[in-house]
Amino acid sequence: MGTLPTIRVIGPKGLAIINVSDLELYLAKGFKTEAEVLAAEAKAKAEAEAESDSTVNADDLDQMSVPELRAVAEANGIDLSGLTKKTPIVEAIRAWSKMPD
Repeated sequence: MGTLPTIRVIGPKGLAIINVSDLELYLAKGFKTEAEVLAAEAKAKAEAEAESDSTVNADDLDQMSVPELRAVAEANGIDLSGLTKKTPIVEAIRAWSKMPD
């Protein structure tokens, strides 16, 4: 009989390499597979980048199309109801970006 395949898991004390047959036992103890941990880290990084992308740079607004401006407004919770032309949309976003937090 050959050796059992191994898998890398990460727990409270760091990385462990275990036999695949013991995986369920380690998962029950709160360990996660290395792939799960890396995927969670990648997702968190992507969400942080998406959040920083949603910030408004007032200088770029004039270069954007109306659909792009609407996407920026939606991402930041800016109400554009009744606005259809580019200039009023840009003005609404600029007014929002100057508001104190």
